Amino acid sequence: MNRYVNERQKIQNNLKGIRDNEIRRKARLMILVMESKSVRFGCDNIGLVRQTFYDWRKILIESNFNLNSLKSKSTRPKKSPNQTSEEDEDLIMEMYGRHGNSDRLLAFDFQEETGRKIGHSTVCLIIKRNNLSKKYRTNKPNTFNKRYSVGKPKERVQADTMWTGLEDNNGHRIYMVGFIDDCTRFTFGKLWDGKGGFEASETLKELIRKYGKPDLIQTDNGTEFTYRYVSELNCTRIKKSKKAHFEHLLEKLKINHHLIKPRTPQHNGKIERFNQTVLREFASRQPMGLPLEEYRSRFNTYLIRYNNKRGHSSLKYLTPRKAIESHSMQAA
Repeated sequence: MNRYVNERQKIQNNLKGIRDNEIRRKARLMILVMESKSVRFGCDNIGLVRQTFYDWRKILIESNFNLNSLKSKSTRPKKSPNQTSEEDEDLIMEMYGRHGNSDRLLAFDFQEETGRKIGHSTVCLIIKRNNLSKKYRTNKPNTFNKRYSVGKPKERVQADTMWTGLEDNNGHRIYMVGFIDDCTRFTFGKLWDGKGGFEASETLKELIRKYGKPDLIQTDNGTEFTYRYVSELNCTRIKKSKKAHFEHLLEKLKINHHLIKPRTPQHNGKIERFNQTVLREFASRQPMGLPLEEYRSRFNTYLIRYNNKRGHSSLKYLTPRKAIESHSMQAA
């Protein structure tokens, strides 16, 4: 079309040096339309809406044929009536610094503290905006949501020993002996500068003294819990069969002891998950070289919050303490 010869020439000249694919695509479409016998024929031939062609042409004329004006502009509003306030954002970042929980737990903690709801996806965006995580939305929930747990508190308690990654002022490793109730996720644990049957047994005694005796203890096959694989049951290392100190204590207290299959930590999944939570939320926030008693004091404070303030997704975001109260009411 002769009427667009000058405009087409300007577009072709200004297209040199442009590397943006979107701008180059729009400019080439306009050139194709201008080279056809009519705007209608050219647009129909390449599948372009005629009004779009005229809009692009108007933009170019107003910008003196600066092709960068064809770049799509963001439709994001400059202001939003539902934007999270700076005070709430600061509070979420403070919670993240204190606990480092997931977006859903932070949203739960925010509601518990302020009485107002906030979406977990909003929490994700706030964390990303402050350059603390690349995560901007949570993964889709697992469609296999069937969870196994016993029906009442203290029916089954899982136990394990874990190195926290910390060392005290004497250079000794700090271990945690932990117990978790299979039903309510109520936890108890104690920090030690050693790992053995004595530490496991003393922690169990303290657990029973404070919260009562469980019906069954479930553990892995570590030597702090059993000598099953350093006795006659292990044919490659035949020794005089004997029981560990922890096993003798369970027999004395008439508590059943269940040993999981070797090399299957998923069978003790709840305590294994608690171990990871302790590493992420407690141990990673502690300095090295403190006295053992100082670590114990801080860990006790953490357990109080874990049992009374921290919601659990497996309990529909109830705290372990509220889960115990709920079971007590149902039993009554």
